[in-house]
Amino acid sequence: MGETPFYAIQLGGKPTEISFFKGRQQPKMVSLAERRRAVMYLKNAYVISERHACQALQMNRSSYRYEGSKELMDENYLEVVSLSQRFPYWGYRKMYELMKEKEISISRERVRLIRRREGLQVVRKPKKRRLLGQRRSG
Repeated sequence: MGETPFYAIQLGGKPTEISFFKGRQQPKMVSLAERRRAVMYLKNAYVISERHACQALQMNRSSYRYEGSKELMDENYLEVVSLSQRFPYWGYRKMYELMKEKEISISRERVRLIRRREGLQVVRKPKKRRLLGQRRSG
């Protein structure tokens, strides 16, 4: 009963509830990016330390500070984007087959994820409309 909630933060010697979570359960945060944004929000909005903000969200500070080493925009990434713009009616599977023929080493899943990140959807061809009053010959 005397325990403080995990989202309470020690400010000036006494635990203080953050109004962001007041009256509701802690929102479910799945991705690491969402947790990082939440820690940044707490740090800026409530002027608390990184340690306290991470503790409030039950996140390791090493995870908060981690920076990935892989480059997002490599030559394969740019090739997928350029092919997607050149062939807007092709899906990721056909794009993958084309790249395989060109002997570019990339996985089908990576092609799909790149297209999703860039918002490159397959463009649907519009249906041809018949003019009213016209008969089909045939």
